[in-house]
Amino acid sequence: MLKFWHIASGAALHTIHEHRQILAASVNPAATQIITAGSTEQLNIYDIESGTKIKVCEPRWALLLMGIDQQRSQPEIFFGGEFFRH
Repeated sequence: MLKFWHIASGAALHTIHEHRQILAASVNPAATQIITAGSTEQLNIYDIESGTKIKVCEPRWALLLMGIDQQRSQPEIFFGGEFFRH
């Protein structure tokens, strides 16, 4: 589960439910999308305002991403630190 909170009020704004443990998340530089990585190989991309999943990315190898981030100069590119499964 991933929750979005309003800092000043402390109110929960959105909750994203995934059927896996979320290990990493990254917000794009425009603050419009969030990428999640977790206990499965897929990366999920969500629209922040609606909480709607807009894309699922599949890796070439079986891996778990333990960290994820996006480049400010090229926000369509993201990278992560992985843990390979054998």
